[in-house]
Amino acid sequence: AVLQSFIARIPSSACLVLTASGKKPVEGLAKAIGAKGEVVQFRPPGAREAPRWLVDRARERGKNLDFRAASLLVEIAGEDFHTLSSELEKICTFVGEKATVEAEDVQEAASSQRSFTMFDLLDQIKARQAGKAIKSLRSMIAAGAVPLVILSTLAWQIRIIWQIRDGLRL
Repeated sequence: AVLQSFIARIPSSACLVLTASGKKPVEGLAKAIGAKGEVVQFRPPGAREAPRWLVDRARERGKNLDFRAASLLVEIAGEDFHTLSSELEKICTFVGEKATVEAEDVQEAASSQRSFTMFDLLDQIKARQAGKAIKSLRSMIAAGAVPLVILSTLAWQIRIIWQIRDGLRL
């Protein structure tokens, strides 16, 4: 209410910049600001936009990064755009004069920033997100996890879930 009364007193020549972490607080303010002027919202790009963004950044550096290689880089390095930019710079330096950056180059030069846990993998399996679960599994194995240990831990977790469900049915 205090902020909304302040907004009502702002002169039309002013530019107000606000940041918010959630959508809910912005909706009420957006209506109040919209009555006085124009509301422009900027949202950070997500994981779906990251490969295209990488392809565009590589082109700016004079490199041709195919979409498969860009997707692999997102899988390896994560979705943080600052980290992706740093990794892309490193990969472009790694390939040198070569015009095209391929998935093999990304595999050799990129550093894995993501760390997945068994709980992440189990959550993805429960949510029926097969693609994400496979990426998590690959990342865990690449980080040195033993596949048999992963399998036995998953089986143990699933057994616990079944026991809890059976207990709730009584």
